[in-house]
Amino acid sequence: MKRSMLINTSMALAALCSVGQAMAASPAPTPYFVANCANCHGTDGKSVTPIMPKLAGQDREFILETLRAYKAGTRSGTIMPQLSKGYTDEEFVQLADYFSTVK
Repeated sequence: MKRSMLINTSMALAALCSVGQAMAASPAPTPYFVANCANCHGTDGKSVTPIMPKLAGQDREFILETLRAYKAGTRSGTIMPQLSKGYTDEEFVQLADYFSTVK
């Protein structure tokens, strides 16, 4: 009786550990508003034109600083100063997290 209870407990703990590992390995979901960037910067930020910077793989802090500067008006641009005003700082963080991890 004790042996079967020990086996059942061990199996349950092993199952919980494997679920936790799978959850930790799962990437964060892609924010839906990433699609807005694709119009100019390409799918997943992989621009194919030299006049649009690639966002994919850029440094997270660089992306954040740039977006915040556009919003504050301390960085000039054609459309980004206007577009950046429509995003919250949390959304900037989500964008930076996403694009910095795209390979």
